[in-house]
Amino acid sequence: MAEMAFNEFSEVCFKSNSVPVAVSARSPLPPGGWSPPDDPFVKVSCDATWVKKTNRGGLGIIIRDHIGIPLHAFTAGFDGVSSLFAKAVAVGTWLLQAAKCGFSSIVVESDCSNLICQINSKSFDLEIIGVGFDILQLQGSFATCFFSLVPRSSNSVADSLARSALSDESPIAWPVTSQWLINLCNLDVTACIDSIYQ
Repeated sequence: MAEMAFNEFSEVCFKSNSVPVAVSARSPLPPGGWSPPDDPFVKVSCDATWVKKTNRGGLGIIIRDHIGIPLHAFTAGFDGVSSLFAKAVAVGTWLLQAAKCGFSSIVVESDCSNLICQINSKSFDLEIIGVGFDILQLQGSFATCFFSLVPRSSNSVADSLARSALSDESPIAWPVTSQWLINLCNLDVTACIDSIYQ
């Protein structure tokens, strides 16, 4: 399973050689497309994948600025007990990464409606209660921190990173100039721009 995910990840990553595409924060973006945050916010997209048979998870995090340029990318493999737990770990890990990077105004996006509802209501299921309260505590590290639900189609870069992390033995902070990462971000932005004009 991990090998299949890595192969899928590699196919997407190495298709083209290009530079990041900037997207205006004022572009009329359709529902379901990735959209940049307003300046001075940064937007983090985080996702996790989890394999029930092995209890193995992978998380992927991408931080982009108000014109869509990647600022930070991170992956890690870990052991978990459920898909919800994996997605909560992804959000908590991102908050730690964002604090280390010195960001102060952030928008956190996830495609897990259950998790976003629990964070925003400050009420957690037993399986994620520890991670949930860590998330709320970390939220206080930022001047402004919002949690937002997005469709899966808006979370493709984080999803690809999470799938690649299933076989990671240690956390990886990826150079944001990595061509495969730029390619993933360009595909995400291109899909968003294409959908505006369809």
